[in-house]
Amino acid sequence: MKNPRGGTVWYVGISRSGKTSLALADLWDDVRETGFPWIILDLARAENFGMWDHLPSRAALFRRVFSEGRGGIYTPEEGEDTDLTFAMLHAGGGVHVLIDEAYWICSVNRITVNLSRCLRDYAHAGGGIGNTYRLTTQHVGDIHRDAFAALTEWRVFRCIYDNHLDKLRTYGFNPDEIRALPQYAHVSQRPGF
Repeated sequence: MKNPRGGTVWYVGISRSGKTSLALADLWDDVRETGFPWIILDLARAENFGMWDHLPSRAALFRRVFSEGRGGIYTPEEGEDTDLTFAMLHAGGGVHVLIDEAYWICSVNRITVNLSRCLRDYAHAGGGIGNTYRLTTQHVGDIHRDAFAALTEWRVFRCIYDNHLDKLRTYGFNPDEIRALPQYAHVSQRPGF
């Protein structure tokens, strides 16, 4: 299934920097352009999504998305539920996914094989195929390296902690510039060729 907006985009920055607002706006642009359904994985039950109904189960989410072609918000349980969610996303296609507070599922010490596969789908499928993944985090310095292996774009908002700035420096960002960004401002970068 062709997906001209596919790929993996990371939105990083401190709390209230504007990263989730931009990720959500980009998700709606994805849906408008392609007509594909959407999923928001609200891992921390953030206030950003508190006013929306969350689906009660993974089965309800995938029924809505893959059978009905509509979108939905879901908070998976840690462990098997999360892993099976990504296994199903990897098997499916043509879905725009926003993962809010991705640190909860891909910290330095853990990332499931299925999540790693999902984040590599677009690059390994030759582009234009698969899902779109938009991930937010306040903890860029603590994210598993596999989560960045095939990213297509960075959207970096203000970061203030040294370990996060050090991580961003390894990807070519200027820590002084990032530390000084005002609220809602960000720097974008497309790595690779």
